[in-house]
Amino acid sequence: MARDVCDQSRRRFSRLPGGHPPHDRARSRRRSVRLLVATSSLASLFGTARNEHYAATKAAINALCRALAVELARYGVTANAILPGWIKSDMTAGIMANEKFVANVMPRIPVRRFGEPSDFGGIAVYLMSNASSYHTADCFVIDGGYTAF
Repeated sequence: MARDVCDQSRRRFSRLPGGHPPHDRARSRRRSVRLLVATSSLASLFGTARNEHYAATKAAINALCRALAVELARYGVTANAILPGWIKSDMTAGIMANEKFVANVMPRIPVRRFGEPSDFGGIAVYLMSNASSYHTADCFVIDGGYTAF
């Protein structure tokens, strides 16, 4: 299973600048700045029992974004990652239905709710716009304050 997760993360980054599919290369040439935005996870920042492979691949994504930001900046490429907190999704539906889990996690979220996908849509729009052309090598935590504890 760990190999599957690592392979999946690696494949998602196989279409980076220079390795873009033809339609992405054409689109990138029309922009003065090329934008790489990855989705990572809070698991990359904290230990996660019985989920080490997931945490490791997400931490690798963070490191890869920072490294690519440095290496590719001279070519007009910015690279950033979004680290969502506990977001309601198909992936988290099972755990969020567990009352014990909710009772333990909710007190650690200052805004006292789980996130919605729309909660990190704004940062994605910013990162994909020319407004972020000087913003690179960053990992944006969108977690309702969870990491403040």
